[in-house]
Amino acid sequence: MICAFKDKVGYARLGLEFVRNDMERELSEIIEDLKKGRKAAFNTIVLRYQDKLFRILIHLVGDRHEAEDMIQETFVRVIRGIRNYDHREKFDQWIFSIANHLACDHLRRKKNRPRVYTEDMQSFSIAEQNGKCSGLEDKELSDMIYKAIGSLPIEQRQVFLLREEAELTFQEIAELLGIPLNTALGRMHYAIEKLRSQLKKVYQGENDV
Repeated sequence: MICAFKDKVGYARLGLEFVRNDMERELSEIIEDLKKGRKAAFNTIVLRYQDKLFRILIHLVGDRHEAEDMIQETFVRVIRGIRNYDHREKFDQWIFSIANHLACDHLRRKKNRPRVYTEDMQSFSIAEQNGKCSGLEDKELSDMIYKAIGSLPIEQRQVFLLREEAELTFQEIAELLGIPLNTALGRMHYAIEKLRSQLKKVYQGENDV
C-alpha cells in the first residue's frame, strides 16, 4: 500500500511538472509574439496579470486610483522593455519587479502621508479575491485581513504579497528585492506572526463583547 501511495504521489508530481512546463512554453510563445508587436499577445498579458498586480499594489499603496495608474504604467514599461527582456529572468519576477519599483517610488514621495483604509478598497482584499468570502461575517473578516496587511511594515508587506499574490519563490523574491534569501524568509515569518497576532486580538475582542 505504501508503494502504491508513493506511485500516486510520483504521478501527481509528474503531472504538475508537465502542466508547469506547458505553461512556461505558452508564456514564452506569448512573449515572442509580444516582441513582434502583436496586440493579441499584449491583451493576453494584461488579462493574465492585471488582477494580481492590482491586489498587490492596492495593498502596498492603499489608494485605488494610484494602483490603477501604476498598473497602466507597468504595462507601458513592459511594452517598452520587452525587446531587452532577459529570458534568464522569470517573466513573473520581471513584471512584478516593475510594479514594486513603481510602488516604492510612490511611497517615498508620499511617506509623510498616513496610509488610510477606505471603503472602496474592501472588495480587493486577498481573502475575497480568492473566493473565501460569501456572507457578512466573511466580509468583515476580509476587511480585518486587509487592515492587518496594511499595518505590516512595508518590507514585510512586500515579501508577503510577492509570495501570496505573485506566487514567487523566496529565492525570486530575494533577487527582486535585492536582499539575502534568509532575510526574505525572516520577513515572511514576522509578517505571518504579526498577522496572526492582529487577527487574534480582533477575535478576542469580539468574544469579550
